[in-house]
Amino acid sequence: MFNAISSIVLAVDKLATWIQQTLGIIRPFANRAIDVASNYTIKSCHMLSGRGTKSKFNTNDMNTIRNWMITALKNGNNFKVNSKDSYSIVYNMGKIIGTEGQRCIKIVFTIAGKIITTYPHK
Repeated sequence: MFNAISSIVLAVDKLATWIQQTLGIIRPFANRAIDVASNYTIKSCHMLSGRGTKSKFNTNDMNTIRNWMITALKNGNNFKVNSKDSYSIVYNMGKIIGTEGQRCIKIVFTIAGKIITTYPHK
């Protein structure tokens, strides 16, 4: 029973994402996130010098990471529903950007364009 319910929830989530992408609903929210990305402070746990086991960028240069974020938000189109009021994108940067060989960046942002987090993603 649990597996059937999980499958239904997953199908509805994928359908909601597809509908929103098809109708172009997510793009304006991503554009708002682009506007704030140049001032976004990347969480220290995701920086090269950060502590802990979180995914880390291979640089401590915030401007470089901000530029990667802007590139992903401008050029990406595979937005996904993250929650009822937020979306995410995983974008392949075409080069290694993480300390564990990650080539993708993940950005989570709200419908208001506020960036919640960003980090290297496999």
